[in-house]
Amino acid sequence: LIEAVARFNKKYSINYPGGPLAATLSQIIDAHRQYDGFGNTGEFTLSKKENENIVFLLSHRHFDYNLPRPVPLQSELAEPMRRALLGHSGTVVGLDYRGEVVMAAHEPVAGLDLGIVAKIDLSEIRAPFAKAAVITGLFSIIVVFGGVALFFRISNPIIKLLEDQNTSLELTNKNLNREIGERKQAEKAVQKSEKRFRAIFEQAAVGVAQIETMTGKFIHINQRYCDIVGYSQKEMRATTFMKITHPDDLQADLDNIERLKSGRINEFTLEKRYFHKNGSIIWVELTVSPMWNVGEEPNYHIAVIV
Repeated sequence: LIEAVARFNKKYSINYPGGPLAATLSQIIDAHRQYDGFGNTGEFTLSKKENENIVFLLSHRHFDYNLPRPVPLQSELAEPMRRALLGHSGTVVGLDYRGEVVMAAHEPVAGLDLGIVAKIDLSEIRAPFAKAAVITGLFSIIVVFGGVALFFRISNPIIKLLEDQNTSLELTNKNLNREIGERKQAEKAVQKSEKRFRAIFEQAAVGVAQIETMTGKFIHINQRYCDIVGYSQKEMRATTFMKITHPDDLQADLDNIERLKSGRINEFTLEKRYFHKNGSIIWVELTVSPMWNVGEEPNYHIAVIV
């Protein structure tokens, strides 16, 4: 959108004070003043490179002044913006201009020699997982401590894996002669992390499942989930969540899933009834969220924590 505005101003705003660039920046700044950001910590930043410094062009929601301090281009801070100004496009987990660890998407702005970053604090991303752990932990003190331990075991290897992969890709670009060896090391690290994640998934103190929303089939399901409803994993994969859900609760479940797929909600928690294999009815509390592939549309699978 910014590039489109810049092209328009280059053609039609020749007489604007300061020229087309000033016209473009004035519109961006005005729009940014009307925007509160996303989430509690999410924001967009726009910068330019000036004398080996990163100079920010927009005010930041984390500060109360209009001219944020420049950051040296070679500093450890503002890593996503540094990549954008160097012409790189993608996502990264790194330090922002405050020194906070963020998940960020970065992109160079063609025609203006600027960089744009959309970022959100990693701690805010982790927050829903912590909430889910607390909810499931209400059943007993043991489950509380088990849920907290599970959270750290799951989240830390995933973040570490993202950082390792990012480092591996940069090393590959710098030295093609070591590409084969580095890829083998990366593959071993991924396999090790996948084995660790699978072990945590299978041994979790809470029920966890991946469900395909179009058919309702269970794609992946851990043993704890099976124990709750009394079926084996083979039996669970042969059925759907609709068949074991009480008819009076099914429509609310399906409505929430549709809201999830349309993007109107990010997750939902629902109390519902399942049919146990022995014929009894059991009450469970579910926390449901979509599963995303980085850089792609949602694959319409959901993650369910019981």
